[in-house]
Amino acid sequence: MIYYLFAILNDILTALGALLGLIVVLSIPTFAGFISDFEDPDSNEFKFIKKMLKIEAISAAVLALLITFLPNQKQVAFIMAAPYIVENQELHDASKNTAEIIKLGTEYLKDILKETTK
Repeated sequence: MIYYLFAILNDILTALGALLGLIVVLSIPTFAGFISDFEDPDSNEFKFIKKMLKIEAISAAVLALLITFLPNQKQVAFIMAAPYIVENQELHDASKNTAEIIKLGTEYLKDILKETTK
């Protein structure tokens, strides 16, 4: 189940973004109704529109936070793989020998170039 969610994580983020856009678009007429009924704040319509605006604002804020803080596939892969890479002693040992490996490789290439130019 976890791997399935990992596979569709970018699709989930896209769907949340589309839902956020839909909420924003649908809140425009609600806000226009709120402005037009502002003259009579005691009416039932005004109270209903005010309640709808609160629901839309809270929903938009929650979706925006989810979109912001949910990682995408690359970030999850890094989160899962980074500890193994950092704690792998073989990789640490390989980095210590990098200068020697480069020196040997350079010498080998020089020898090959000398042989081909003869």
